[in-house]
Amino acid sequence: MRGSSLLSRFQALIPKIDMRIPSPRCIDYRVRIRGPERASVRERASDAGAAAAGTLPPSFKGGRCLMTPAGVGRGAFRGPPSKKACHAMNRQQLIILVVVILVLLGYRLSRRRRTQSPALSHDPNVFMPLMADRAVQFAKEKGQPLDYSPESIKTVDSLLGELHDLREKQQLSNEDLNAHALHFGAYIGEVIRRKFGGSWATDHPVAGPKSFPIHFLGGDSFPIGWCGKRILNGDEDNVWFKYEVVISRRNERGPMSQPSDTGPSTQE
Repeated sequence: MRGSSLLSRFQALIPKIDMRIPSPRCIDYRVRIRGPERASVRERASDAGAAAAGTLPPSFKGGRCLMTPAGVGRGAFRGPPSKKACHAMNRQQLIILVVVILVLLGYRLSRRRRTQSPALSHDPNVFMPLMADRAVQFAKEKGQPLDYSPESIKTVDSLLGELHDLREKQQLSNEDLNAHALHFGAYIGEVIRRKFGGSWATDHPVAGPKSFPIHFLGGDSFPIGWCGKRILNGDEDNVWFKYEVVISRRNERGPMSQPSDTGPSTQE
């Protein structure tokens, strides 16, 4: 009988609590029990009764009840979160969502660019100007601009001289040497092509495959080879001097028609 009486009293107390205290969804009833500072069941029941009676403990502020001094700062009884905390949580979630969206968009754009970017043409008359632009960019970073004028080949020779010094100090690898020779050789060839006309080729019957000769004024020249020798041998292979010699010889002979595959051709 005594057990049933206690049960009936407890059931009578439940609706009062539901009507008087905040929604259970916003309350954390967990009690952190540490060592001697243990909150008993009786203490929790008394606080629940106080809430039901409408007389919350003095320590209840802003929807937070700390129950006893032993539970201060330990989150023994917490009310609903404040509007400021809810807004902070919403901002964090929004920031995370925006970051995720931006990452996904960046990934899709990068994939689209890779799939849509055209492959480098195998036509030397298309990709040699691109190689020449790399030489221009390199010279710009060194503070020596190139403008595709014949006089700018003097600047090219100066830059190749600096690369020769690095090579002598073993600070220029073979890979870098070949790249600089290609870029600056393409630049000299483009200077010639803009001044006198002409065209690039990939192979040559004498110099071999991928020697990249430029044909102009009835002869073939190999400016990429000029630049490679300038880096390796130094000033004895001055590219400005070679340019002047080749141009003077071609001008002495006068313009000639492009030879056939079996006809004679001047190689310099």
